[in-house]
Amino acid sequence: LEDLSLPIPCAVVGHQERPSIEEEALGPRPAPDHAHGVGRVTVLGTRRREVRGPGLDVKKRGEDTVINLPTDIFFTSGSASLSGTGERSMGQVAAYLRKNHPTGRIRVEGHSDADPIRRTKAQFHCNWELYFERAHAVQHHLVEKGGVDAGRIVCEAHAEHDPAVPGEKSKNRRVELVIAP
Repeated sequence: LEDLSLPIPCAVVGHQERPSIEEEALGPRPAPDHAHGVGRVTVLGTRRREVRGPGLDVKKRGEDTVINLPTDIFFTSGSASLSGTGERSMGQVAAYLRKNHPTGRIRVEGHSDADPIRRTKAQFHCNWELYFERAHAVQHHLVEKGGVDAGRIVCEAHAEHDPAVPGEKSKNRRVELVIAP
């Protein structure tokens, strides 16, 4: 899967944006197949003021919009609580969702690498448990602090079973918001 992550500290969003100068010069990039065959992945346009945060990126996967929240930035190791940086970025993610996706189902998906839990084994039995709790923390933040309708959001944990980039641990440890049209 080609790395389509966006430059830190900003993300790109939007359905009707003009291509960047670089995109106009290079032409459109082919969208790689998603690792688990769900569809094609493409980076959206560049409205840098809508969603900002370290490591955030927004992509299209088939009909869905996917916001990637890398867990090394949004959570401390072995924790299911959002970091200060994660909380600040989530406010902008919630505003983006309210403005650009006011309807439709939002799946909050927790994904891990294949390394077993060690340090926090007493708290989290396995990666499924840790990454479900991380997805749940994102869901609660969106609802309680971000004003997103709770009836639109569901949580899932995939643990290591749906890698974004097989063999690249840091890219597989993530929480994704998958927004259906």
